[in-house]
Amino acid sequence: MRKTAAIICVLMLSRITVRAQWDKEVFSIRGQMALQEGKYSTAIQHFNILARLDSTDYWTFFYRGIAKYNLGDVRGALNDFDNTIRLNPVFTNGYHFRGITYSRFGQYEKAFIDFQSAIDLRPGNIGIYFSRGVAHFLSQNFKEALDDFNFYIDREDSDGSAYLNRGATQLFLGDTLRALDDYNKAIRLNFREAEGYMRRGRLYAAQKRFNEAIDDMNKAIEYEPDNTLAYFTRAIMFHESSNYNAAMEDFNKVLELEPGNALTLFNRSLLNARVGNFEDALSDIDRVIAINPDNVLAHYNRGAIYMELGKYQDAVDDYTRAIALYPDFANAYMSRSVAESRLGRTAASKADY
Repeated sequence: MRKTAAIICVLMLSRITVRAQWDKEVFSIRGQMALQEGKYSTAIQHFNILARLDSTDYWTFFYRGIAKYNLGDVRGALNDFDNTIRLNPVFTNGYHFRGITYSRFGQYEKAFIDFQSAIDLRPGNIGIYFSRGVAHFLSQNFKEALDDFNFYIDREDSDGSAYLNRGATQLFLGDTLRALDDYNKAIRLNFREAEGYMRRGRLYAAQKRFNEAIDDMNKAIEYEPDNTLAYFTRAIMFHESSNYNAAMEDFNKVLELEPGNALTLFNRSLLNARVGNFEDALSDIDRVIAINPDNVLAHYNRGAIYMELGKYQDAVDDYTRAIALYPDFANAYMSRSVAESRLGRTAASKADY
């Protein structure tokens, strides 16, 4: 009987071990599938269970770190990548993705150390050079960024995002011709993606080529109809080319999609003031100040609107607030001087002047 009982116990333990292994595989597969589908919260739930079942599997922490990063939990991601590397000190992707995470924190020196560790482990992994190039760009090491993007593109010339990044780097280095060439290549590779048109459009606008710039923004909006940045950028281009009605329509569209977009409210207020719609301009700038009471330019511009409406004391109050926020704002003193003059306060006006 004792021998039989012992055999039964061994069989039961074996079944428990097999079941535990099966559970791990199921949760791992489910977690990875959720990760691929962009269901990051669901992925984290599966990887949390896996981490409790086995705290020594570095892949669990790695995958969970990716999910956390994509949800904006950068500190949580960093902690998981730390655990990944602790459990497997020669895991290339651990260093690679921890470097990306450090870069997100602005801790570039740590990021570069991790990227170099990843390269030392797998020199042929060209994706690391792309990531390091982005970190160099963000830390304003533009020549180093260019070197990394060149290295990457020499080996992978069909990645549109690499041309976009190299193009931006060329711009900061003052080479607009090469930047434009890179944006053109990016568009040829990914002609249905809005970002390439938006970047090329901004470059055209900087060169005062507004018709071409607007054509590119039209394309960007065609492929991403809800892209508020594209509408906003096109509105600025319309404004620069004196097409105020079209600019107003685009500002309105942005605010239809994002009612609390303070930058758009600010610019629509300026446009309303320019065309003489001072009450509408005042309504918009009031909303900007409600969102950010310490916006010095909002107070200054509201003061200018009050001047147009003949509300000189309100103008003085706003100019005074602008000066309190930025004591060296010379135009605010000058404008307050004019408002005080209109109120008959000669001494105060002279002092401000």
